[in-house]
Amino acid sequence: MRPNKPHLLNLFLLGATLVLLTGCAGLTPRDARIQDPRAAFLAARVTSINHGLQTFKGTARVTLTEANTSQRFRVAWAAHLPDKIRLTILKSGLPLETILADGTQVFFVSHTGEHSPHRIKASNPSLKPVISMPVRIQEIISLLAGQIPMESFDRATLSTAGPASETTLMLTRKWRGTVGTVRVDPKDQIHGFQRLKNNRDPIYSAERKNLKSYGIHTIPMKTVIYDPSGRTLTLEITSFYPDVPVKESVFSLTEIE
Repeated sequence: MRPNKPHLLNLFLLGATLVLLTGCAGLTPRDARIQDPRAAFLAARVTSINHGLQTFKGTARVTLTEANTSQRFRVAWAAHLPDKIRLTILKSGLPLETILADGTQVFFVSHTGEHSPHRIKASNPSLKPVISMPVRIQEIISLLAGQIPMESFDRATLSTAGPASETTLMLTRKWRGTVGTVRVDPKDQIHGFQRLKNNRDPIYSAERKNLKSYGIHTIPMKTVIYDPSGRTLTLEITSFYPDVPVKESVFSLTEIE
């Protein structure tokens, strides 16, 4: 019987493909991104942190560091997620500045007469002119609530790069690319994250430390934010009161005047 030449050709091609695949397996980059069910699980964890939290109050120590200089303040706030807050900055126990966000605009009120009340007609402006860090008002509210203020994304993958003690979750958005990364330990605790621009340059990164439970909510008692220029903002929570009544008038400018 004559051999079936097409059949032999198919076997040859199959064998050659297997050899190539086997030979190239060792060439896979160490940081190859792998999409798997754990990536989806971790992405859901990122968006669900303190998801049920609505209103909260608290106080904290804040340290702003740039080069060899540091400024230290205390802050007190009442907030309503995702976009309302009354935050007062204090020095030596005296109020310096109050920031009011009512969900549609943001007011800056000086208690020292340094400037007249200033309004920004935007619901989520950057606070860089005030605190020298590229962080927006709704991101500050989210950070104070113990959440991860990540831009919306539609794909999550895992990277095998980095130390074995951590997993890096890559969050991407269609037409935008990677919008952020999240670092997770083997117990699925989120220790840090990074916000990225369209060109993948960092906007800022943050470290979450000393997690503490308040009922069903978990808050990092210390958050350190780094910007690309080397500035550092350290936020140390001194008191936290979740799910407390907060009147809408708290976010009104007339409450201060």
